[in-house]
Order: sequence, then structure tokens, then C-alpha cells
Amino acid sequence: MAASLDVESRGGLVAEQVKSRALLQRVVALSKERNEAALHLDVLSRVLAGEPCNGAGGPSAGEGMKGGGCLSERLAALLTVAERMAAAAPSASAASARCADGGSADQGGGTEQPGAGAAAMAEAVELRHEVEAARAEAEEARAEAEANRVEAQAAMAEVEAAKAEAAAAAEAAAAAERAERAAQVESAAKAKADAEKKAAEELAAHKAKAARAAALRAELESLKAQAGLMAAETVEEGQVHIMSREEYPGDDNDSSGYRERILDKITARRNDKRL
Repeated sequence: MAASLDVESRGGLVAEQVKSRALLQRVVALSKERNEAALHLDVLSRVLAGEPCNGAGGPSAGEGMKGGGCLSERLAALLTVAERMAAAAPSASAASARCADGGSADQGGGTEQPGAGAAAMAEAVELRHEVEAARAEAEEARAEAEANRVEAQAAMAEVEAAKAEAAAAAEAAAAAERAERAAQVESAAKAKADAEKKAAEELAAHKAKAARAAALRAELESLKAQAGLMAAETVEEGQVHIMSREEYPGDDNDSSGYRERILDKITARRNDKRL
């Protein structure tokens, strides 16, 4: 009877030891996740404080920190860790409470050391509080990140509006330049047409003056020819008078016979010249 009780006591002790080790493994896992959450919280707090987020290393890649990325990745990782801790903490807390009360983790036989159970329970409670704090900080960081995203979108919208306004101003300036250039071309064409018209008018006036001068020269030459002919005729008439006086010394210059003879001689001489 005593032997069977001793065997049963030892079996219960072994089972409790196994369950205690499982409980301690849960507590250790929670501690690791708490450290990971603390790392993410540290990175988030530094990013929200204004340090640049530059990839896998966080704000200060030279410190060799592992995991995570920028703000959104850190938030997602932190929430994942918090959810794992929140799921694991109640079971660890309940198991630790049962161990502290002297029972087994699954209400089985045997007992656990009271100091170890109380320490595990205290650790689980502390982890639960830290999980809740981490979740609250993560939610706050997410809200601030969302506000920053909205502000960044508003800034981008302002930038796009400024770009559109600048493009419209550039187009207006280009249109004004094209209009000015077209006006200059039109003005140059009009000036050229006016100059060509004026040159044509001047050329026509010069040609008219030249034609007028040629006509005047022709008329002058005609007058000169007529004057020469009249002078020759006058000289010829004088010569005929002289010859008639010599030929008919007794005739009266005013008699009709004398004038007739003079005219006949002048006519005969002119006919001879024409022949």
C-alpha cells in the first residue's frame, strides 16, 4: 500500500514537473515576445519623434537592430506580437494561479512549488499589462500614422494642384509667346507688303517720269529740227533775194512780179533738194 502510494506520488510529481516546464516555456516565450514588442515600440517611438525611417534597420540602421521595416510594417509586427501575447497570457495566468493554489495545471494530482507558481503568475500578469499597454500604444501609433498619411495625401494634393497651376501658367505663357510671334510675323509681312507696294509705286512714277522726259526730248528734237529748217529756209530766202537783186537789179522789191519770181525760185530750189 505504501509502495503504491509512493509510486503514485512520484508519478504525480513527474507530471507536475512536466506541466511546470511547459508553463515556464510559455512564460519564456511570452518574455521573448515582450522583448520583441519592446523593440518595435522603441522603433515606433523614435520614428514618431521625427527620426527618419530608412528600411529594415529602422531609424538607425547602423545599430544593427533586426526585423521590421518602416512605420506601417512596425505597426503590423507590433500588433501581431500583441495578439500572440494576448492569446498566450490568459492561459499562462490561469495555469500559474492554479499552481500557486497548490493544484496541477490540468486539475490532476500532485503539487507544484508555491514560489514558482506565484512568480509565473506575477510574470503572466505583468506580461498581460504590458500587452495591453503595447496594444494601446500601437493603436495610438496607428492613429497618428493614419493622420500623417491623410496629411501627406493633402500635401500631395496641394503639390498636384500647384503642378497643374504651373502647367496652366506655362501653357498660357507659351500661348502668349505664340501669339506675339504670330503678331510679329504678321507685322513683318504687312511691312514687307507696304514696302513692296511703295517700291512699285516709286518705280512706276520713275518710269512715267522717264517716259515724260523721253517725250520731251523727242519734242525738243522736233522743235530743233523745225527751227533748223526754218533757219535754212530763211537763209535760202535771203540768198534768193540777193540773187534776184543781182539778176534783176531794176525790179522793185515790193512789186508782185518780184515776189512771184522769188517764190518760184525758192519752190524750185526746195524741189531740187527733195529730189
